[in-house]
Amino acid sequence: MKLLGGLKFMVVQGSVLHEDGGDGGCDSPGSAGWCETEGTVTSSSGVCSVYAQPLPLPDGVLDDMEIIFQLAGDWGNEWGKSNAEKIWNEVRELSPMHAG
Repeated sequence: MKLLGGLKFMVVQGSVLHEDGGDGGCDSPGSAGWCETEGTVTSSSGVCSVYAQPLPLPDGVLDDMEIIFQLAGDWGNEWGKSNAEKIWNEVRELSPMHAG
């Protein structure tokens, strides 16, 4: 906690409220990535798995990427609407191991 005390601003995003959030920053309820979002997961061995969104988001909860896109807009960087395919295409362009 001592190290966090020196921060000017902190964003805390998660599916569970944490004691570190909310002090001079942004505390945002986020989705449970494994069951409330669509996207990909890359294992430590480099295997990439694509998954669909099996459950709807609860009221008041945003997808992780939607939170990031909104913060970018708030800070003057308009990225448009969050889109899993658009993000995935950019990851593949920037990370050779994800291409193909």
